[in-house]
Amino acid sequence: MVAVFLVAGTPGQSKTKIIDKVKKFLAAKNIKVGHGNVEERLLAIGELDAPQRPSTNESLAQLIGTSPQDKIRHFWPKAFGQAVEVAQQGSPAISLVSCCLHYYRSETHEFYSPVELKAIQDSSPKGILTLIDDIYDVYYRLSQAGEVFSIAELQGRIRQSERGKTDRAMYKSSIDLVIQSLLRILVWREKEIDVGSAVGRYARCAHDVIATKHPIETVVRVLLGSHSKEVGLGESLPVYVSPPITRPRQERHVTGKWPDFVSHLNVVVDTLASEDENGRRVVPIMPTAIDEYRLLRVDGELMPILSPRWPLMDSQLLYCRPQSPNGDDFNSDEEFERRGLRDVFDPPMDDQGRRLGVAVSDPELSGMLRTLNEAVRLQMAGRDHLLVRQCKGFFLFRPLHEAGTFSRGVQSELHTYDQIRKWDREQTDKSARRIAFVHGSDDVQLYFGEDANGKFRSPVNSVISRIQTFAAQIARDSGKTMTPEQAGKSVSMALREPGDPQKTAPRVYDELFPKPTVGPIGEEGTLSSDEFV
Repeated sequence: MVAVFLVAGTPGQSKTKIIDKVKKFLAAKNIKVGHGNVEERLLAIGELDAPQRPSTNESLAQLIGTSPQDKIRHFWPKAFGQAVEVAQQGSPAISLVSCCLHYYRSETHEFYSPVELKAIQDSSPKGILTLIDDIYDVYYRLSQAGEVFSIAELQGRIRQSERGKTDRAMYKSSIDLVIQSLLRILVWREKEIDVGSAVGRYARCAHDVIATKHPIETVVRVLLGSHSKEVGLGESLPVYVSPPITRPRQERHVTGKWPDFVSHLNVVVDTLASEDENGRRVVPIMPTAIDEYRLLRVDGELMPILSPRWPLMDSQLLYCRPQSPNGDDFNSDEEFERRGLRDVFDPPMDDQGRRLGVAVSDPELSGMLRTLNEAVRLQMAGRDHLLVRQCKGFFLFRPLHEAGTFSRGVQSELHTYDQIRKWDREQTDKSARRIAFVHGSDDVQLYFGEDANGKFRSPVNSVISRIQTFAAQIARDSGKTMTPEQAGKSVSMALREPGDPQKTAPRVYDELFPKPTVGPIGEEGTLSSDEFV
């Protein structure tokens, strides 16, 4: 029987191009993949009177945006069944069915799910993967002409009331439409994830969430889950990577360039993802694959400007960069940020497409942006904890970086992970979840150094209380230095190590880090060692 997988996600991510990348990756490994698109099948159903427009996306936006919910719900199971049939043609090893599990009826500003659970259950899916991307990228696509959040169409609805107003007033009206649309996209994404989770529980299959700005292989392995072993890719172990984010970003703001910390992290993560151990592959999941908490703050006021995005991985990503409105490709991510995303917060103010061209800021606009910023922050926290729960492994990269203390975000993620492990043990007397730390020697010195009052810092009240002995050993052996590549391989070994981590950690530690005889403390660009619990 052909294995069926659902690939879901809101519009605005170029899912068809994404599926093409997945098919090409698997074809290179001699794995045949079929694909069926539910929304394309909806457009092909004659009884729906689908609009005939040059763009499939525009036709779909109009069909779903104006058709009654009941009508779409009635035909959705038929469209889903047809998509499964198309995906299974030719007896592929894997059938991918792409869809959106939550629709937005723009005519009445309503969200609803068209899904019939039994139709999905009857297809016996092996897994459901919900794709997500930065809301700014999604909005850039969906704000173009004919799309669901077309800024030109939204602007046209209020244009009559804007006559005679100053450019500044007109700009605020336009930016208000942008913020409203971005907030709707946040809501849409959250609903899409919730429906995917509910469908997975009903169909008794795994549901995972991943950002498209991950390497293609990472996404494929998360999509296939345990099935990756059945198709010859070996076993996959998803691992959540938790680095400090605010501190490096603040350093970037002060110095104008990202610190070496970021490139070191990428090297370690690349190494984690490339090392096989007895057919088992670590699959790093990066929270920075979504980076939306970027509104620039100047003198306490938020500006309609995005600060630089956290650097993307060098690997070939699943992400498909948007095209410009005239159909041209942006040559790089930097060009898209400079020429594409800049226009998100410089929207057209009239039917000639006139833009203000300069950043505007005042308390009123800052308040409008603060609403968006807070919505992004809250969803970011929930999403990161969802990913922590989703992954069997948890890897902290230099969590004490530059401060000698754990950030609130990292502590919160540790707490969530520890709760999950305790629940696992309550159910089975053991936990398959593993955790690994990498510390820099200078970070450890900071942690065990004196505070402003000349006293030793209090131990962090978290799950790391059990590894104080190992941390002390790291402080003593801080002369032992490692390259980022060596650190990545060491962490891979620790995450794969079977058995009770409390018993195996000392042995792994001794094997990896014999007591050094020479070596400087805190040598720049090196990592001192790993900790394991």
